[in-house]
Amino acid sequence: MNSTVKRMNRNSSTNLIKILLICFLIIAISFFVYITGGTKKVFVHLMYIPTILSSLFWGTYAGLAAGIVCGILAGPFMPLDVSLGIMQDPINWISRLIMFSLIGLLTGYMIDRINRLNKEKQERNLISPFYNHLPNEKKLFSDIENCIKSGKQFKIISIKITNLNEIEKYVDNKLAFDIVDDLAKKLMHYCGEKRVYSHEKDELIVLACENCVEGYEEKIKKELDHYSSFPVSTNGYKIRVSLKVGVYVHQDEDNSPIEIYNKSRIAYEQGEVNESDVYYYDDSFKDK
Repeated sequence: MNSTVKRMNRNSSTNLIKILLICFLIIAISFFVYITGGTKKVFVHLMYIPTILSSLFWGTYAGLAAGIVCGILAGPFMPLDVSLGIMQDPINWISRLIMFSLIGLLTGYMIDRINRLNKEKQERNLISPFYNHLPNEKKLFSDIENCIKSGKQFKIISIKITNLNEIEKYVDNKLAFDIVDDLAKKLMHYCGEKRVYSHEKDELIVLACENCVEGYEEKIKKELDHYSSFPVSTNGYKIRVSLKVGVYVHQDEDNSPIEIYNKSRIAYEQGEVNESDVYYYDDSFKDK
């Protein structure tokens, strides 16, 4: 909560500085154009600077608004020649106002488009290569870091399907992916859509924190017990799934997100390879 308030205050301060900068530039350039003799000199084109900066800071409509303001200040209120008192022809300042507005509009549109494409690219980089509806380990590490910074208590639950490769190889390739998909959707009911991740093809990770439903741990355990105890029926097949589950409870230790995730994997590496069970990480593992 405190970090959110601080971020909002920081954003408000940054926006205020940007607004003051744009206002200063518009007023300063208007004054400079006037004292240098009016719009007959090339200095009037300096108005493009605050117009483009507004587009960069706030997008399309801000660029358009800044262009209109600059066009008006450099328009009917600004003489063509100050010393002779000659005012501009309306067609000149109206054309310039339209040009400023178009530059602000188009610059803002291009910047918004670039930002949108970059955001889409970043989102694609955070999607699992195996399951396109699940985030990958990069997103997991980012979310773990956010939980650490916010001081939230959380658990990492790593679920390894130990016989998935055999199912894929000897039964059906699509069936193997359907099994993981189905399990992921069930886990989402307990901790939310954005808290179930895929690292490897045969591994799901759950980041369990405040947004999980009440009694989520027991419900997840019951779901996993059902998967490992009874054959899964899908696409006409009945398959017995072998699961190993590692749980790591974070307790304010000074660990990186990767170290935290690895501890949940260390936990499930106990026991026999094809044995289904739930294992909790213990610091004594480091001495083994």
